[in-house]
Amino acid sequence: PWVAPVVSAAVASPSNGGTFEKGDTQSVTSINVNVTKKSANITAVEVFDGSSSLGSKSGDDLSSINSGGSGTLNFTVSVNVSDNKSFTAKVTDADTKVTSANTGTFTFVYPYYQGVIAADGTADETTVKGLTKMVQGKGTKTISYTANNQKMVFATPAANGVIKTITDPNGFNVTDTFTQTTVSITGLDGMAQQYYVYTSAPTTVSTFNMKFAH
Repeated sequence: PWVAPVVSAAVASPSNGGTFEKGDTQSVTSINVNVTKKSANITAVEVFDGSSSLGSKSGDDLSSINSGGSGTLNFTVSVNVSDNKSFTAKVTDADTKVTSANTGTFTFVYPYYQGVIAADGTADETTVKGLTKMVQGKGTKTISYTANNQKMVFATPAANGVIKTITDPNGFNVTDTFTQTTVSITGLDGMAQQYYVYTSAPTTVSTFNMKFAH
């Protein structure tokens, strides 16, 4: 009976996907495809960016896989990635059946910002962009604050939705003690984005873990 080959694919340079800031560009130059032959010899291995072929291997390129049972094929490519994307490897065997595998996904997001500002400060675009940037996907964030008569600030892209609960280290819901404002912040890509900015009253704390949940 036919048994599908085992196929995996990964970007070898710069990284096998990950989360990056919108406006950033990742230059992909190398993709590896790992193939383990099963019931039929391998006749072709091809790598795709969507429907566009980035290269294929056949014949003698596959001899080590067909004789030894497994191997890794490296494809030299040149693709600048600035939008959500993964690449696909397609392996064809002697039974003309195709087995596919995707690389890791490149995901581009607008960042979170967190930090402290002066007790009389205003959380506007300039002060928010001066805080610590967190290039991460949407999700619950736990932030450690150290403040000396300063305001704690947390900013999330409005597209992520509002922060529903803010919890202090003792497990108390302190959402009502933060003020929510909307601030327009220009991203690395030059596009203005609406942010929900949460600001506390001035406080003095040390390594105070606050949890922000959408």
